[in-house]
Amino acid sequence: MTKHIFSIILFALISLVPFGIKAQDYVYPGSSSVKWGRGAFEQMEHEKRSIDRKMPHLKGAPDFEYIFTSYERNMRDSHTYNDSIYCEMKSQEWMQMFRRRAARFNEIYMQNNQELNNIQQYFWSDSVPTAAYDSLYFWSMHMMYHGVSDVFLYETLMDILIPHYKAIGDQDRLLSCYFFAGFGNYQCYRMGEPESLQRSLSFFREVLAQPERFVNTSIALNRYFIIAALVNTTVLHTYARTISLRESMAMVDTMRQIFATPECQAIFARDKRLAEYAQWALDVYGLSALPTYISHHLDESSLRDQLYARYREARRSSGLGQEVTTRYHCDLRCQDCLVEAYMGNLSWNEAYRQFIDITADANSLPSDAYSMAGAHYIYNSFAIFIEILERASIPHEQKVEGVRKVANMVYTILPRFDYGSYSFEIGQIIGNTISSKRVLQYLEPDEKLRLLFQAFMLQQPTTYVHVMMVSDLSRILASALVDDRPGFFIGVFGCNTTKEVKAKKQEIVDYVYQSAIYHDLGKINMPTVITNNFRRITDHEYAIIKLHPELAMRYIDRYPELLQYADVALGHHKWYNGQGGYPESFDNRHSPLFPIICVVSLCDSMDAGTENISRNYHRAKDFDRIVLECDMSAATQYHPALIKFLNTHPDTYRQMKECVTEGRYQNYINMYHQLAK
Repeated sequence: MTKHIFSIILFALISLVPFGIKAQDYVYPGSSSVKWGRGAFEQMEHEKRSIDRKMPHLKGAPDFEYIFTSYERNMRDSHTYNDSIYCEMKSQEWMQMFRRRAARFNEIYMQNNQELNNIQQYFWSDSVPTAAYDSLYFWSMHMMYHGVSDVFLYETLMDILIPHYKAIGDQDRLLSCYFFAGFGNYQCYRMGEPESLQRSLSFFREVLAQPERFVNTSIALNRYFIIAALVNTTVLHTYARTISLRESMAMVDTMRQIFATPECQAIFARDKRLAEYAQWALDVYGLSALPTYISHHLDESSLRDQLYARYREARRSSGLGQEVTTRYHCDLRCQDCLVEAYMGNLSWNEAYRQFIDITADANSLPSDAYSMAGAHYIYNSFAIFIEILERASIPHEQKVEGVRKVANMVYTILPRFDYGSYSFEIGQIIGNTISSKRVLQYLEPDEKLRLLFQAFMLQQPTTYVHVMMVSDLSRILASALVDDRPGFFIGVFGCNTTKEVKAKKQEIVDYVYQSAIYHDLGKINMPTVITNNFRRITDHEYAIIKLHPELAMRYIDRYPELLQYADVALGHHKWYNGQGGYPESFDNRHSPLFPIICVVSLCDSMDAGTENISRNYHRAKDFDRIVLECDMSAATQYHPALIKFLNTHPDTYRQMKECVTEGRYQNYINMYHQLAK
C-alpha cells in the first residue's frame, strides 16, 4: 500500500462536468488560471523583484516573503506526514510516526498562527502604505501559483485587499481579488453552506461585468482570471441553477465575440497559452451544457438541439478522436456514450458495452492514475456508469455486480492519492458516492454501512479514531449507569422502571455505542484544511464546522438503518440546558433520547480534550483536568448527574481514564490495520 508520489496535473486541462454530477463536485480554481498564465505570472515576479530592489524595506511591515514561503513549506510538511498515515510499516513504527506528526503539527500550528496574526495586526494599524497592500497582493498570487490550497487563508487576505483597492479605485487588482472571493465562496458552498453560492456568483459577476477589460487590463494575469470566472459561472452556476442555460449561453457568446476582435487576436498571437485557455473555456461549456440540460430534466427541443450542436463542436475542437491514451480521453469517450445514447444515436445496451470497453482500456493506463485526471475519471466514470446502467436492459444481478466492482475500485484507488493536492475533489467523490441513492439502491444494508465506514476512514482518519474513542467512552459510561443508576435511562426505549432499564441493558448500551460511532458523519465533507487545524480556524471556518450535525442528515437520510441515530447526530453539540451549543434548530431536551445525547456529548468533549495525537490547536489535558472542567460546566453544558456519577464511581472513572490513554493508542493501531487491508 505504498504511496504513489506524483506531480500535480493542471486542473484546468482535465476538468469536465459530466452528466449527473452535482455542481459542487467541481470548481475551476484560481490555481488553474495562474498555471495556464505561467508566462504572465513569471513576468509579474520579475517586475516585483525589480521594484523590490529599488524600494527601501517597508518600515514596520512583516516579512511577507518569509511568512508565505514558510507557510507553503509547512503545508508540504503536513501533507507529507498525512501521506505517512497510509504507508506500510510495523505497528510501533507507525505509532512513533504519528507522535512525530503530532509534535510537528503543533509547531506548524503555532508558527502559522503567529505569522498570520502579524499580518492582520499590521493591516489593522493606521497609515499602511499602498506598497504593503501590493506586496500582500503579489504573495497571494504567489501562493496560488505554487498550489497552496487554503480557501480560508485567501478569504482572510481578500478581506484585507478588497476594501483597500475599492477605496483607491484600483480596478485591475480588484478584479483578481473578486475572482479569489468568488472561488472561495463556491468552495464554501461545496462544504454545505448554501448562502455562499449567491456570494460566489456576485463576485464572479463583478469579474465579468465589463468584458472589455479583457483587452484593457494592465495585469496580464487578469485575462486568465476572467476566463476562469467565465467557466465557473457558466458551467458550475448554471448547473446549480443560479443562472439559466440561456443566460450562460449568452455570456459565452459575448466572450466568444470579444475573443474574435482584432485586439484580442493580437493578444492571443503574443500569448499562445492564453489563446489555448480561451478555447478550452469555450469547449468546456460546450461539453457540459447538454449534460446540465439533461440533469435539469428540461423539455425544450430547440434548446436541446442547440446544446447538442455545441457539444459536437466542442468535441471536434478538442482534437481528440477515438483514442484512449489518457484518463482525460476516457472521460470524453465515456461522456460520448451517455450523450449519444440520450440523443437516440446509440442504444443504451450498446452504450453500456462501449463504456465497459473504455474503462477496461483506462485501467491499463498507469501514467495519470493518481493525478487530478485520475481523480475525476474515477468519479465521472462511476456517475456515467450509473446513468447508463439504469437505462440498459440487462439483468438486475448484473447491475448489482457492476456497482460492487466500481465501488470497490473507487475505494481501492483513492487511498493512493496524494493527501493534500486534491482534498476537496476526493472529499466530494467520497461524499457524493456514499450519499447517492442511485448507488445505494443496488447494495445490501451491510454493504452500504461498510462503504460508509471505508469512506469515513479514508477521508477523515483522525476523526474516525475520535468517533471510536467516543464510542468506547460512551459504552463504559452507559454500562455503569445501567448497573448503578438505572433511573438515568427511564423513558428511553419505553422503559418506565429501573427494572425495565436493567432488563434492556444490552439494547441500551449497544445503542449508545452505535449512536456515538455515527455522531460525526457530517464531517465527511469537511476539507482537510479545517480538520487538520493547520492554523487557527477563522470565524467562517467555525461557522462551517458548526454545520456538521445537520450535514450528517445527508447521509443518515440515505441509510434507513441509521435514522434511529439522527437525534444523537443532531444533538451532540447542544448543551444540557438547551440554551447553548448548536444547531439552534434542534431541541435536545425534547428528544426521547435526551439521556443518551447527554452521554455522547460528555464523552465527545472528554476525548477532544485529552486527544494528544491529532488535535494541533491545543495541548492535551489529562483526564482529571477534563473531568474538573466538565464539573465546572455541570447543569449548563453537561448533565450534572453524569459528572456526579463519575466522581462517585472510581471504577468507571478509572476505566474511562485508561480509555483515553492506553485505549487511544490501541484505537490508532486498529485504524492502521484497517487501512492496511
